[in-house]
Amino acid sequence: MYVVSTQQMRDIDRFTIEQIGIPSLVLMENAGVAVVREIEKRWSTGAVVVLAGPGNNGGDGLVIARHLLNKRRDVKVWIFGEEKKRSDDCKRQLEIMQNCGYAVNVWTQKSEEAVQTDIKQATVIVDALLGTGTKGELRPPYPFILEKLKDCPGEVLAVDIPTGVNSDTGEAAQYTVQANVTVTFAFPKWGHFLYPGADYIGELVVSDISIPLRAIDEFLLRDMVLTKEQLRKELPERRAFSHKGTYGHALILAGSKEMTGAPFYPLLRVFVQGAVC
Repeated sequence: MYVVSTQQMRDIDRFTIEQIGIPSLVLMENAGVAVVREIEKRWSTGAVVVLAGPGNNGGDGLVIARHLLNKRRDVKVWIFGEEKKRSDDCKRQLEIMQNCGYAVNVWTQKSEEAVQTDIKQATVIVDALLGTGTKGELRPPYPFILEKLKDCPGEVLAVDIPTGVNSDTGEAAQYTVQANVTVTFAFPKWGHFLYPGADYIGELVVSDISIPLRAIDEFLLRDMVLTKEQLRKELPERRAFSHKGTYGHALILAGSKEMTGAPFYPLLRVFVQGAVC
C-alpha cells in the first residue's frame, strides 16, 4: 500500500479533478459516505456531533452530517473558523445542508457552553476540523475545543488525520485530538505512522474515494508500507507434520563478546520459525 505526502495527495486530487474530470464535490461526497459507513458499522445508534472546520476537511464533515441526518440519526453540527476562510467546497456543502433544512451551528465564544453540552452527550464525535492542513501549534478556538474533547465519554473519529497532527512529519501540537478511529482517503499519509503523531491515530482505516489508476500512475508513487495482509501473502505455508530441519539451516555471523544483543533477536526469530542453526 502506497504512503504519500500531503503535497502528493493534493497533486493527485488536482489531477483527478482537472485532468480526469471528476468534480471535487464528488470526491468529497465519496469521502463523507466512506466515513458514514464506518460510523454505521461501529456505532449504529447514539448521538453524533460533527465538528467542522472552514476548509475541505470541514466540507467532508458536512457531508457526513447530511448523510447521517438523512438516516434520521441524532446529529449536532458545529462549524468553526471565520466565514471568509471557508473553502469553496465547504461553502457549497454548507449551502446544501441549509437547502435540506438541516441546522448548522456556527461557533462563537458565546456558544462554548452549548458545544460542551453536545460533546458530553455524544456517542461519537467526528473531528473534521483541520485534517492535513495542521502545521505547528493551533490557534483559538481549536485549543479550547480539543481540551474539552479529553473529558468527553464518547468515541472520537478523525477525518483524514486527527487535528493537531502534522500529516508529513508526525509532529503533534500541544492540543491534539486523540482519535479512536481515523478514516483517511485513497492512501495513508506519513503522519499516520511517524511518532509522536501516530499515537493519536487509533485504528487506521484507508477508504477508496474513486481516485482512478491513471492519476496514481501519473505521479510514480514509490513509498510503500507493508500491511499484515501483504506480509501473510509473502510467508510460505507451514505443514503441520514437520520439524525444524524441514525448513533449512541458517548461519548467523554477528556481534561480539560485548555486543551480543544485536544478533540475539534475529537468532531468536529463526529458532521460533523452526530453522536449524
